[in-house]
Order: sequence, then C-alpha cells, then structure tokens
Amino acid sequence: MDLNLASTKLRLIQLIMSINDDSTLLSLEKKVLEITKKPTEKELNVDLAVKPIRSNVSLEEIDKEQNYSPVSYLKFREDADKLAIEEPIEELLAMLTK
Repeated sequence: MDLNLASTKLRLIQLIMSINDDSTLLSLEKKVLEITKKPTEKELNVDLAVKPIRSNVSLEEIDKEQNYSPVSYLKFREDADKLAIEEPIEELLAMLTK
C-alpha cells in the first residue's frame, strides 16, 4: 500500500475517532456509503430501460410484437364469477384509495 494512502487513512480514522456526536457520525457514515457504493446488478439502470420512441407504428404491430391475444367476454365473465366477490362495489372502490 502506498505510504501516502496509508497516512491518509490513518488521519481519517483519527478524525472519526474524535467525533463524539451521534448525528455527525451518522451523516458521515451516510456520505461514505454514498461515495464508496458500487452499483450492483440488482439496481435498476433507467438508461437501459428507456427506449427511443418509434414513429409510424400501428397498434396491430404492437399487438403482434407483444404476442397479445384478447380474452373473450364469456371467458372474462367465467373468471370473474369464480372470484365470488361479496363486498359492495363502494367498499371495493374505497379500498383503492387507502
């Protein structure tokens, strides 16, 4: 290890050891974590998710690309009836705003 780097680390340790205030230490810890944090694969990279807007694309083309297959009303009703929801619609709607 470089002598200059070692002496810098030692000075930082001494400075940190001289701090007696909890909030100051917490702030310092937060800042150090921000500085030293390395991105992980689990973190989302917005730049990778953003795609340019395509012009002149039809709804049919989008459906085909996404393998969209519509559900018939009969199938929808069958699935909805299986849910057997007993609460009044007002109560269900109120749950959405909580």
